[in-house]
Amino acid sequence: MLRVHTVPSKVTAGSTFGLRAIVVNNSTATIAFANGTCTSPLSLAFDKNAISEPQTRTTICKVQQVTLKHGEQSPILISKLSGNIFRAISPGTTNATLVFRYGVVSPTSKTPFSDSISRVYTFNILQPGATSSISTLTTSSKQTFL
Repeated sequence: MLRVHTVPSKVTAGSTFGLRAIVVNNSTATIAFANGTCTSPLSLAFDKNAISEPQTRTTICKVQQVTLKHGEQSPILISKLSGNIFRAISPGTTNATLVFRYGVVSPTSKTPFSDSISRVYTFNILQPGATSSISTLTTSSKQTFL
């Protein structure tokens, strides 16, 4: 996952936000995942200062299947339409653990096997009315074979 950032770029306490990133397939295998306005291959867990609020979807969505060969990339977005709203509840530095779930396409099997990778994204939640924010993607990662 590259260029991870919040949407909007400045998050203030009391506001809702989404997350945007670029997924790059650096594997030699082809990977596949569901992506689109109403679906996201990402899940998030916050250590503090923010929460995830599950929402009931009121629109009918068509899931888009994305397939990436080695070196290809695709944007991903977690928005209000994906069934979750992220709410900043208090100011301060916040760590979000992002888990990207995907399937690895095998030339010998018709069914992809599940895999995931996680990253920690650190960002600052501001006081309402504040004007600066620092966001970084840390280098810690974990790959899980399912």
